[in-house]
Amino acid sequence: MKSRTCPSTSIIAYELKKLTKLSPAETMLEDAVRRGAFDAKTDDWPLLRTHIVSLIQRAATDSFTPPIATVQKQKLNTLIQTLVEGFPSSPPFTLQRLAELAVSPTQHYNEHARDKYLRALERVVTVESSIQDLDSLRKRDTENTIMFVSAGVSMSDNPVIKLSPIEWLVDTGTPPPQELELEHEQESM
Repeated sequence: MKSRTCPSTSIIAYELKKLTKLSPAETMLEDAVRRGAFDAKTDDWPLLRTHIVSLIQRAATDSFTPPIATVQKQKLNTLIQTLVEGFPSSPPFTLQRLAELAVSPTQHYNEHARDKYLRALERVVTVESSIQDLDSLRKRDTENTIMFVSAGVSMSDNPVIKLSPIEWLVDTGTPPPQELELEHEQESM
């Protein structure tokens, strides 16, 4: 007969974990996993990054079987280097998923899926934007809300969306945007 765990067991474990003294890095990591939260004013990214790197190294080597191969170790080192060098002052905007992969590597990947785990890490580490980049974009866009109207649909509800013309989609009866600007300038002269 299978033993059943009480549904409140995970809640009790969580509450017990809260009672134990967590390091600042562990506290930041818990916030990142639960809420995707990172406050650049109070949180220390270099400290959190160091903690995440150590967890990822441990997870990639100890959580999967067979032992890590040389190629996989090289890929892991490249990913860690990308994280450290690519995000020196602010975490990637994929911080929540990165924290999930660091804290519980086998939640979505079985013990034989190290390659899949490394590909998941690759997807969250090889992004271009940091949380700080997105915050500055949001601030700028809220200050300068640009309304884009296409076919009577307003896109101003989400000021973060950036739309640019796709030249090959321009209707054959409509001149490309550059020609429209030139015509407008000639008319105003």
